[in-house]
Amino acid sequence: MVRIFVLLSVCLLLAACGAGYSGPKGFNTSFADEDNSSPNGYSVIDDPTQQFTSDKVERFRIVPEYCDGDDCKHNSRRAVRKQDIWDDTTANDIQPKKSWYGWYLNLPKTFDPGLNNTDGFISFLNFKHNDLDCGTSIFQNNNRSDDLDYVISYATGGEDKYAPGQPKACKDVLRQPIYKISDMRGKWTKFEMFANWENSKNGEVDIFINGKQVLDYNGIVCPAGCDKYNFLGYGLYIGNVQDISKLKASEVMFTQLSRSTNREDLLVNKSN
Repeated sequence: MVRIFVLLSVCLLLAACGAGYSGPKGFNTSFADEDNSSPNGYSVIDDPTQQFTSDKVERFRIVPEYCDGDDCKHNSRRAVRKQDIWDDTTANDIQPKKSWYGWYLNLPKTFDPGLNNTDGFISFLNFKHNDLDCGTSIFQNNNRSDDLDYVISYATGGEDKYAPGQPKACKDVLRQPIYKISDMRGKWTKFEMFANWENSKNGEVDIFINGKQVLDYNGIVCPAGCDKYNFLGYGLYIGNVQDISKLKASEVMFTQLSRSTNREDLLVNKSN
């Protein structure tokens, strides 16, 4: 009887006995809240859609009222987790030269951050190089469009005079629509990505959404500097909103984010 009581106590402390997913897998570093993230913007919960009944999911929420640091002057809001390559001293985890990545992303049926009435952008997942101002690879929605774009970019060293607060300017190497935001609302969308992180014509990115290939790119994938850090961040980041009064409270969910040398070993390709 004592053993049963102890076991039940441990299960309650862990929120769920034998709980599954609690964070990204296959990375050498831990993950932590990104600077400027909303202090109440991240939580690990049971899947409210009940598709992943054996796993936990990660929920990211932003509210228009909260900002911190440079996000305030740039009219940006975020709830983001990133590879903790500075504070985690166990490893300085750059990406492998070649690697697979997989995750599920859920947008609520009512997902509408308000950008249909004002310019701005949404980033769901990105890799950033050591400049820290521009994404190496970004899954992004821009300026009133229904497109989910895949973007490769780099920092120019100049300022974006159009954006609020004039943040560092980024230049696209590639911007390619790969899916529709409207087709992602109210469901879990499966992503798989293969990257050969090269700063040359030998670079490669293949992206699959719900098992269908949506991008087959060859060329520069790793702009100058991304071979030093190129850390992964994911969640909800809404940036450079022209009219912040139009922004609405929003949330997204992620689960089964992982990195692997083989596609079949990604968590999204394991049975639930």
